[in-house]
Formats: sequence, C-alpha cells, structure tokens
Amino acid sequence: MERLKASSDEVRAAIRAKSTELGRALVAERTGFPLTDLTPAEEKIVRAASEYAGIEKRLGNPATRTFSQLKNRGLIGAAEVSVMKSKPTQGFTALEDADLVELSYEQIIVDHPDEFSARAQWYSRRALGLPNDTDKPPAPGASLTQERTGQLLRWLRDRAATNGGHLGEFTNAEAAAAIGLTDMHRSGRVFGNIQSRIDFACYSLDLPPLGLLADEPFDMAWSQQDRDWAFPIETMQAAARARAWREEDFELVLNEAERLPGQAHISWKRAISENEAKVRAWASGLADADPNKPAAASEDEDSLGSAKRNPVWGREELILALDLYLRHRVSPPSKASAEVAELSAFLGQLAGARGGADAQTFRNVNGVYMKMMNFRRFDPEYTVDGKVGLVRGNKLEEVVWNEFHADAAKLAAAVSAIRSGVVNHVQPQPAPYWVFVCNPKKWAIDRFLDRNIEHDTWGVRPSDRDRFAPGQLGIIRVGVDRRTIEERGGKPPLEAGIYALCEVESAAFSGAGANDEFWNDDAGREPGWPTVRIRYLRTYLNEPLTIARLRAEQPGVSSLLLDGFQAASFPISADDFHAVVALLGEDVDEVVASTPETANSAAALAALQKKYVNASPEVKERVSKYIERGSVGSRVKKELGFRCQVCEALGQKPLGFLKKNGEHYAEAHHVMPVSELQVGSLAASNIMVVCANHHRQMHYGGIEVEVRETVFEFTIDDTPLKIERYLADA
Repeated sequence: MERLKASSDEVRAAIRAKSTELGRALVAERTGFPLTDLTPAEEKIVRAASEYAGIEKRLGNPATRTFSQLKNRGLIGAAEVSVMKSKPTQGFTALEDADLVELSYEQIIVDHPDEFSARAQWYSRRALGLPNDTDKPPAPGASLTQERTGQLLRWLRDRAATNGGHLGEFTNAEAAAAIGLTDMHRSGRVFGNIQSRIDFACYSLDLPPLGLLADEPFDMAWSQQDRDWAFPIETMQAAARARAWREEDFELVLNEAERLPGQAHISWKRAISENEAKVRAWASGLADADPNKPAAASEDEDSLGSAKRNPVWGREELILALDLYLRHRVSPPSKASAEVAELSAFLGQLAGARGGADAQTFRNVNGVYMKMMNFRRFDPEYTVDGKVGLVRGNKLEEVVWNEFHADAAKLAAAVSAIRSGVVNHVQPQPAPYWVFVCNPKKWAIDRFLDRNIEHDTWGVRPSDRDRFAPGQLGIIRVGVDRRTIEERGGKPPLEAGIYALCEVESAAFSGAGANDEFWNDDAGREPGWPTVRIRYLRTYLNEPLTIARLRAEQPGVSSLLLDGFQAASFPISADDFHAVVALLGEDVDEVVASTPETANSAAALAALQKKYVNASPEVKERVSKYIERGSVGSRVKKELGFRCQVCEALGQKPLGFLKKNGEHYAEAHHVMPVSELQVGSLAASNIMVVCANHHRQMHYGGIEVEVRETVFEFTIDDTPLKIERYLADA
C-alpha cells in the first residue's frame, strides 16, 4: 500500500488495530487464557508477546518457547523470568530492532514496578540503559506476588491470633493497605489476584476461602462464567467467618501458594476444566464444614487422636524426610508429587522390614509432606525473612536437623544404609495392572494411535521400575488436551479418558531416550529414563472411555484414575482394572488370548515360563495353556515307559490302553501347577506320569504333595506313597 501510495494515517491505524486484535486472539489460543480483567501491565505483556510472535513468524520461527512460558508461568511470571538474564533477551533485541522497545518486557516492568520484583526491575533497568542503585542485582527470592501473598497471610494470621481464631470484619482496601497497596483504583486487580491465589490454596487444603472474609467480595470474584452452576458465595463466606483459624492453617496455605503460578486464573481454570465436580463439591460442602476441622494436609500421624494412630516418627524416618526436604529446599514437592508418594510407600516397606505397622497404610502422603515441611522451622534460609515454618512436630526433628543438615556426605551415607537395608529385606512386589499416563501436549497419542503401531516403549515412574514384568496388563490414560488448534492439526481436543489396553513385554530398563515424530519440541524422554516395552492389545481413539463416564458409572475406582496423577505410571487394583475393561465392553481373556511366543524345546518353554512368572492372571493362564502343549511332559512320559507311577506304587496295572501310534496312553501331572508359573514348575523333575483317573484324583481329590529332594510324598486312598522324581535334567 505504501508503494501504491494508498496508505494514510487512517489506514495505518486500522491495520494496527486489526493486527492487535489478531495478536490478542493468537495469545489467547496458544495459552488458553481468557485475557479478561487484566492489569495494565498484563495488557501490555499480551501485546508484547503478539508483536514478538509476529516478528518471529516472518522469520519462519513459531515462538513456541514464548507461548509455553506464558502458559506455564502466567503473564507476570513469564515477564519476570524472561528479563533476569546476563545479556539482553532475544525478545528485547527483536523489539528494539523493530523500534518497539516500549513493548518490551523490560520497559513494561520499569513502567509498572508495583507488579514486579526488585530483581526483575534491576535487570530491566540495566537492559534499558537506566541507572541502578547497586552494581549487583538483588538476591534471588520469592516473586513479588508470593511475597505479598505471605504478607497478607501474616496479617490475617495476626488478626486471628488476637481474636480467638476469628478475623472480624475488614474491607478489601484495609487488607490491601496492609501489604502496601494503598491505591485500589490502581492496584485492585493486583490485590484481587493475590486474594484469589490464597483462595485456591484454601481449596487445595479443603478450607473455606480466606478471601471471603472481607465484607464484600470483588465484583468479578467467583463469577459463574459459562458454567451451569454458581458458587454459593453466602454459604462460603459464612463458613470462612465461622471457622476458628489456627496458626498452622495460615502456614499450610502459604506453603500451598508457593507452588502456584503467579496468576491465580491459571490454577482455577485448570482445576475447573480437569475436575469441575471436585471444585463444586468443595464449594457446596462448606455448608456443613466443621469450623474446627484440621486442614486436609495436616493429617500428620503424630497429631492424630485415634487409638489406631501410627507411632511417633523415628530417627530413620526423619532422616529420610530431611533428605527429601534438603534435596528440594528451594521448592519442596507437593503432597500430590511422585517424590512424596515414593517416600510414603518406602516408609511402609521400612515399617514392614522392622516388624512394624501395615506397610499399606503406615505413613500417608499427607503425613510425609507435613513431616518434610516441619524442618522448615529450623532452616535459616527459610526463616531469614521472618517466616516460621510449621510449628508442630517432635523434639527428635531438631536433633536430626542439627546432626545432618550441614553434612551432606553424612546424610547421604545414612540414607543409603537405610534404603539398602530395606531393599535387602523386602524385594519390591510386582503389580500386575498399570495405568500409563499420557499428556497429549507432550506426546501426540492421537497421531500415534492413528498409525496402528502395535509395539512401542513407555517411560515409567522411577519408583516403580522394579515392579514391572512381562505379561502385566495396563491401560493408557490420556489427560486434558491443552494443545492449540495448530498443534492439533485443526482437530477437536481429545477428551480425558482411557484410549488403549496394553500388555507389558519387558522388565524396566534404562531407555536410550525418545524424541520421535509424536513428541512435542523439547518434550522427549531423556536417555537413562526407566522404560518398558508395551504391546497395544486394543485401541479406542474414536470411542474412548471418558473420565466423565468412568466417574459417573464407577465412582469407587481409584481417585488417581479419576483425578489424574503427576507421574508417568502408577499401579491399580485388579478390581479397578476389570471395572475399566467392563466399561470398554471387552472380555479380558479374549483380549489376551493370542500369544506371539513360539517355543518347542524344553529350554525354550522354561525360558517362557520364567519370563511370565509375574504376569497378570489372565496372561498366566494363556501362557500355561501354551506350555502344557510343550515337549517336556512328552519326554518324561517316554522316558518312564508311559507307566502310571501311582498305579505302579499301589501294585496296580500301570499301563493304559494303546494309542494308534503304538504308545500306551498316559498323562503328565505338574505337581507345582504350571498356571502359577512358579520357577521350576516346568522342569521335568516337577512332572509325575499318571493315568487319566489318577490325574483327576490328584487335581480334585484333595491330594497334598510334599516335594522332597528326590521324591514326591503324599497319601492317596489312605495309602502313603513316595514317588521318585525324574531327575535326569538336574
């Protein structure tokens, strides 16, 4: 248009307006954010991201990292982390070259200091050539949003402490002023975001929302949006005001908030899209909430008043909890993390090895999380800013902290000794049924299933690596599909659900890495990750069993299966597995009926037996039927002249009728049932040659056989017998 001299100020303004509109739509699509009710800084960040994406697109680059950062960290968080670099960022350079420095993250941070940390401001001023008060940036710490979250929670805690656990009436303006936000017209949205983060942490802990303690909620808070139900605000507010808030409540909320993105709407949107029923149940359930009930994460076994409570944490357990805390000192894992779940399971094994409580119920994840966080009250890196950590715990915690926290080598040696002792005492038990978890944002399972690939590999949770074995069965659970329209190739998003039945074909091994055509950029498995081979038995790309249907028709199955779990794999019970298979309309025996194995020699059959010793029952039955047709029994019958060893021992006629091939009829009885696939059950020394009548009597006559070194001992028809074992292969 410039070349044709058809441009004008009006035309250029219209082009800029359309460009801004399209850019905003692109950011919304790639991040999934609604982009409503944004602060001035957030509005500028949206425009900055869209302008930068346009520049990159003209250069042939998709700006994937930029959008991924925005989605994972939120608008403010993405800008913060982007600018804190030793050199000017690529985005700053690109916008500077395009004469758009005013849209750079750096300029936005300088223009809106109330929404960003001092460290981000230092780096931004340096990039823009502006003076700083110091030569070095402020030390890394919590984001400004998290700092203000902590300030607000401490203000609320102090009010509760002086009013018997109740906070009394206050306005949002009073609460905002307590954390330095005195202009609600300018900072109202900033404060609203902090309040909403606290409310989400309360939801995670099954507490009433602290934000509703103010006399009036914000206009947009708890809005119905496009749902067919509304939050019962009056009920929720009444529950918050009725609760007797305790010091540990505020500390738990703070710990929970530390793991949240800076922008609250990210957490709320994800929770409602993935588990709307749970959010609704929390809100409506507050009508009957016990005002003195402990927070959901405070189920520390030391504090339970039940007669069945677990014993006080011992020295070995505390060493392991301290190790977990110090390995994640800056950002401890949540109670839903694989790390906490692994330690919970291991403490159960430790209890069993020491002759203690039931390994299945000993230290739950809530108790492990709480114990780990108890160490914060001794940690100077945490308490330096006036934080106090969880105050409850036993005196031994301080003893263990003082002994190990400053001696990493000593702690590592102690942990190794404890863990190796348990591994030597209790070997991990295989789990025959598995859930393999798929995030379509990382791995395009729809494109994979569309190719009808039968054999593949799957990265599994490291803590489960010793529990996998050939012949175990599993299901593929696909989570919420957060891919953009572009990433989905224009197709609709996948519904969360079950998309395949599969069989494990190997024990876990250290994989060589995975980065095939189905993986998203930078999402492949790194080399060394525990991996198993799997075979797809049935796939349901076009008709999956949705989680919504599973929840409606089988609400009693594992919550991990219904709500999802942040791990590559996890075991489920046989009942849960068969409930899923039934809803899929499948017959397990029919699904696993085919056997790709071929083995004719005794050695090959023995290898087959050993391979499937820890298989699922359905697969064991399939393999045992195949083994029964093998050559071992025929060999033993021939070597013993087709004579029934029981008849011979009883003084009866040992030979049966003659078959067409001139051999006498006899059968091979496996003393240890082949169907159980015990090691040794396929050996010739486990076979007794019997007639058809005695074979049935051995199975159905209640005959108990003692397997001795050289003989089988048992009583039949009130006659004790000793039958020599065939030991030619010994």
